[in-house]
Amino acid sequence: MNGSCIRYARFLFLFSLYLIPQWNLGSLSEVPNVKEFLTIVWLTLPVLVFSFNHSPAISTFSLSVKREYGEHSVAKANQILFRTATMLLIFVMFFVFSCVLCLSQQSLLKLERKISPVLSYFANKLDNPFISYGGPLIAFLAISSSFFGHYFGAREGAYGIVRKCCKIAGNENPNLKAIAIASTSVMYVIMLL
Repeated sequence: MNGSCIRYARFLFLFSLYLIPQWNLGSLSEVPNVKEFLTIVWLTLPVLVFSFNHSPAISTFSLSVKREYGEHSVAKANQILFRTATMLLIFVMFFVFSCVLCLSQQSLLKLERKISPVLSYFANKLDNPFISYGGPLIAFLAISSSFFGHYFGAREGAYGIVRKCCKIAGNENPNLKAIAIASTSVMYVIMLL
């Protein structure tokens, strides 16, 4: 796990703890009816799946684990993935529950209408400069770690496709350095478009 992910998880945890005195447990008594509940779950599932999706980084992760642990790589990869997924679930859901417990129904509706980030809302509500300045930094860390995970996964996939095409064309030993340079160049051009 890279440093930006650790800093991000640490911030989520500390911010969630910081919000505990603001919790309004009365919102737990508001239970939606079955139809509303199913609608909420139906709309939340794609967001959860996307939030915890790490498939683009799996090939890079697999190569790294295989290189480091050799014949024990499958067991070690399973262990790392289980621990990482558990940690992500705990930290992110604690953050989500902590934020939701601090918001009234009216505040949630206002955030939804304005499509406003929850950290901006708390920076204004709690009048805390740390949140005002730290919120954009955390958003940047989250976006950059997500970008690099997807970038390296896409790059690894592009390398694999080009290598396979070279082998189909009859070149059993393609120039891996040329493939890397060409794939990276094409990805940067596509990114800039």
